[in-house]
Parts: sequence; structure tokens; C-alpha cells
Amino acid sequence: MPSGLAGLVVAAIFAAAMSSSLNSIAATAVNDLYKPIRPQRSDEHYLKVSHILTLVWGVVQIGVALAVRKQAGSALSNALSVASLINGPILGVFLVGTFLRRVSQPPALIGMLASCGVMLYVFLQTTIAWTWYVFMGSVVTFVVAWLSSFVFAPAPAGARDELAPATVIKD
Repeated sequence: MPSGLAGLVVAAIFAAAMSSSLNSIAATAVNDLYKPIRPQRSDEHYLKVSHILTLVWGVVQIGVALAVRKQAGSALSNALSVASLINGPILGVFLVGTFLRRVSQPPALIGMLASCGVMLYVFLQTTIAWTWYVFMGSVVTFVVAWLSSFVFAPAPAGARDELAPATVIKD
């Protein structure tokens, strides 16, 4: 491909990626944050707010890009390392909910918060590669939630039934 055309293709790919992320962020902000504060408004009102939030989040993304452009290392590596800080605790809570029957919500939350603290320490104070963050965060969440479950009452048996798939009744 000629240089100019290759640049346009890359710019189009980045524009498409940013557009979907901007729309997703704006839609989430409108539905999860704005609608509970301002309920029972017209769809046109929510659309206008969504347009404004899309612009705001676009400016925020440009600001973040300008702020980190001088960072050492690749942008992908930096983004994945930050994402891995949270993905480990989230995976750990999922594993707790899947495999540990006695763990209720407070121990799971304690495990997740402890894991976030440990991962923040690892990120800021050690030279451990970011590729280990998800594994470490999930193990810390799992172990701390399991240990703290002995302090709290076990999860009620009925709480697990709410997550079971509904039974289909045929005529």
C-alpha cells in the first residue's frame, strides 16, 4: 500500500475503535449514572445528554493519550498492566462464587479489596511482570475470601438457587 493510503487505513481503524468505546462509555454513563438521578425524561433528552457525554469522554481520552505519550514502554503494555490490576480480583471473585459454597458476599468483598491492595503494592513497589498480575490477584482474592469466610456466617443455601437457570415448563 502507498504510504498515504496505509496511514488513512490505520486512522480509520483507530477512529472506528474509538467511536465504539466512546459510544459505550456514554451509553453506560447515561443509563447507569444519569438516568437514576434524572428519571422519567424523554428519549430526546437522554440522546442529547449522550451526545454531550460522548464529546466529554472523547476529550478525556485525548487528554489521557497526551498525558501518557512520553511514557516508557509501549502503550499496549501499559494499558494491559493497568487492566490486569483489576482483572485478577474480578476473576478471583468469580472463582470464589463458583467453587466455594460457604463464602457469602462480605468475605468475597474482603478478598477482592485485599487483592486490589496487594496488586497495587506489586504494581508500584516490585518489578514483577504485568503478565503475572491476573494470576496473583485471583489467588489472593480466592485465599483471603476463603479464610475470611470462617469469620462470617456461611452463605445461605437458597442464595445459590437464585443463580440456577429457570426451569422451562412445556404445555
